[in-house]
Amino acid sequence: MIIVRAFWALVLCVLCAAGAGAATPVVRGEPRMAPMNIAREMETVRLPVSGPLDPEALWSAPGGMRLKDAAAWDLRAGERWVGRMSLGGSRGVEEYVVQVPMPQVDHVRIWWRSSGGEWRMAEAGDRVPLSRWPFANPFPAFLLSVGVEPIDVVLAVENDAFLRAPVTLLPDSEFRENLVRRASLSGVMMGLGAMVAIVCVLGAIGYGGRSRWMLAGVSLWTLFGIVAANGYLTVWFTGEWPAFNDWSRSFAGIVLAGLMLLLCTEALDALHVRRFERLLALAAPVVALVYAIVQVAWLPTPWRVPAIVVASAISVLGSAALCAVNHLRGGRHAGWVAGAIASMAIAPFVAFAAPDQVANLDLRAAVLAASLYVALLFIRQALMLRDRYGRDVLGRAATAANRDPLTALWSYDGFQQRHAEAALREAAGQGTSSVILFALPGLDNAAIQYGSAATERALVRFAATLQGLLGQKWAVARVSRTRFAAISLRPLTPIELADCATQVLAHCSRIAQPLNLVSDFDLRMACSRRRIADTPMPELLRELKQAALALDYRKRIVYLQPMPAAALAETPVTAS
Repeated sequence: MIIVRAFWALVLCVLCAAGAGAATPVVRGEPRMAPMNIAREMETVRLPVSGPLDPEALWSAPGGMRLKDAAAWDLRAGERWVGRMSLGGSRGVEEYVVQVPMPQVDHVRIWWRSSGGEWRMAEAGDRVPLSRWPFANPFPAFLLSVGVEPIDVVLAVENDAFLRAPVTLLPDSEFRENLVRRASLSGVMMGLGAMVAIVCVLGAIGYGGRSRWMLAGVSLWTLFGIVAANGYLTVWFTGEWPAFNDWSRSFAGIVLAGLMLLLCTEALDALHVRRFERLLALAAPVVALVYAIVQVAWLPTPWRVPAIVVASAISVLGSAALCAVNHLRGGRHAGWVAGAIASMAIAPFVAFAAPDQVANLDLRAAVLAASLYVALLFIRQALMLRDRYGRDVLGRAATAANRDPLTALWSYDGFQQRHAEAALREAAGQGTSSVILFALPGLDNAAIQYGSAATERALVRFAATLQGLLGQKWAVARVSRTRFAAISLRPLTPIELADCATQVLAHCSRIAQPLNLVSDFDLRMACSRRRIADTPMPELLRELKQAALALDYRKRIVYLQPMPAAALAETPVTAS
């Protein structure tokens, strides 16, 4: 009987020892292994966040609710997830990295020790200043040196809002390689955001208007939100502001939702947007800003994630409703705004999708950034089409009436008709016609140097100058991109022709804004008094063009027909 009792006591001790050994899993690393999800491998317990942080107690008897087969840790407010394991290498001293690849996690602590040694500790997270991190990184990561003998590892993670956080183990060499790839991907996305912002800002500067300035501001705010979301704002600028890093992401997201609703409304056809709809859109960013401030100052932290979801849903649904109503009322370009709204709708789903790794990269931030950038570009296109609509309508009407779409002067076809009318007047014995060609050989260089917008404004001003000075006595036309021409509607004396050319040159010399018409456009004039019927119009224009381009750089006016000496003596033909 004593022997039987001793046997069962021995079996019980063996089973207890086996159970104790199985209680702490042993993870063996390999130098070339792929990233391992150790959330499944560790013994994981869920504890109240107010509990003590004693590594010895967490290692020996952590208590709490034990969890099994957790592919990722579902962190919630008031909870602390603790995992423990023994980590060993395969040969010699090797270095491994334990990481929690979530930039928004609040606090991560890790303790480790060799067999019988003292516990060492490191920490990182949104609420930890960057100077206390083991090394600068967009998300918490810890470097561990492991020999053949396993080391004891305890990991504690907490977050005040819901967050699904994976925990991975990988060799240091693999971590550095992945870090370079992550940095390259983030750099590309932030570079795209910067380019979108620059394009929008330059459009606002070049064309002006409330809508374009609003688009520029929203694009800059979007870039700020993306940099804050992927963790590089903390690495570069705000590493020592843990409180700011903690609330900046939710603040940026809520305000961006209100701004996007206003921007989509602004991009719709204004003729079909009612007053109360515009006031509702104007109130959206104000309400979003006020709520974001109240959220940061007084409301519980767990409300941040639901607030972003609700704000995004209201922004997308509200924008979609306004777009649909605008389209049904006959609004133009609503399709581009609908494309922007569809791209915006991707953002909430991507932001809260499962953190699955693709090629060891978390692509959620990249897809989120791309969807927002595409939405901004769709809205920019809608604004461009809306701004050009009136100009395109007038341009088509002007073309149908033989007018130049930009300057509203006669076009080439219109000038050809005026040339035929002058030939008929000559045949009726009403005198000889006069022609002036205005050549602008420096126009293309000015467009490259100063931009097309400034060049077009200068051309319109030049056309207005010609029309104002020559008045109703001339038919003024833009016969090509760099040439203007004028044909007199009544006979002029040589002195009157010279006076007209001189007045144009003198007036253009005094115009310096937006461009200097004489020096920047290299204005040159060729004048002629002749029988129009004797020379076809293309030949006449070609002859005048050759004469104007052959001028010395110090001269601006050339006369192709002999004129009386008195007229030439009284007519200045050069300009500085």
